[in-house]
Order: sequence, then C-alpha cells, then structure tokens
Amino acid sequence: MICPVCEGHLKVAVKEQQDFIGGNMTLISMSCSSCSYKSFDVVPTESRPPIKLVLHVKEKKDLNILIARSSSATIQIPEIGASIEPGTASPGFITTVEGILMKFKKYVKSPDAIKLVNHLLAGEPFTLIVEDPRGNSAVNSLKVEVKGL
Repeated sequence: MICPVCEGHLKVAVKEQQDFIGGNMTLISMSCSSCSYKSFDVVPTESRPPIKLVLHVKEKKDLNILIARSSSATIQIPEIGASIEPGTASPGFITTVEGILMKFKKYVKSPDAIKLVNHLLAGEPFTLIVEDPRGNSAVNSLKVEVKGL
C-alpha cells in the first residue's frame, strides 16, 4: 500500500481476535518507515448497540485496567474536565487507564492541568467514561458499569 502522507511504502498488519466482552474484532495497524506515519484501529466484526462504560478508578492498581477505544468513542474524565473526542481521522487504540492519563498529560499545556493529571496518576480516585455510539469499545474489568447511550 501507499502512505497517505509521503507516498512511501505503507506496511499494513491485520489480525482478528476476540475482544474483552466476547465478540470478535479486527485489529488494523499501518506504518510508514519513510515518514513515521502510524495508524491503528479496532473494528468489530459484528454490529453492537451504542454503549456508555463507566469505570470508577478507586485505587492505584486500577490504572492497569485495559481499555479498547474505537475510533468512534469519546473518553471523558469529569473530575479534571478532560476528554478525547473522535474526529475524521481519529484512531482507535488499546491501552491502560494509565496510558489514557499519559495521553492527556502529553497534550495539555497548562501546568495546573498537568498537576491534576499527576494527582490521578498518584492514585487519587476518579471516573473514566467511554461513550461509543457504535458500541465498539470495551473496558477489561468487572468494575465497569455498562449502560446504554
């Protein structure tokens, strides 16, 4: 395939596997060695209803819980007013709760906002909300509340 950024060689890997909630999904990753372009998406193989996943992060070990966010999902942490919104080229990803906090920390500019994220990383309780109109996201924990949108 051809890279959409530099027209170099685009390496594409596709893998099918079972997701956290028992459905099947396809993982698609693309990367270009010429310009470092990367893209990753999680695509379910069956349709699902819209969902809202609510995780109350109460202790430091909860930072290790895995989150699969599809390209259509919004992630929110109300306690600090932070969110990751879907966009036209929004990638899906699989990471931990800590990984999501690190993404917030990477993109915030305000020292006060960084301080808030650091408090959460240190173990302060908070709520992580994933809203997915396509129902393709998952949280790998029995602590998650699953609701309809």
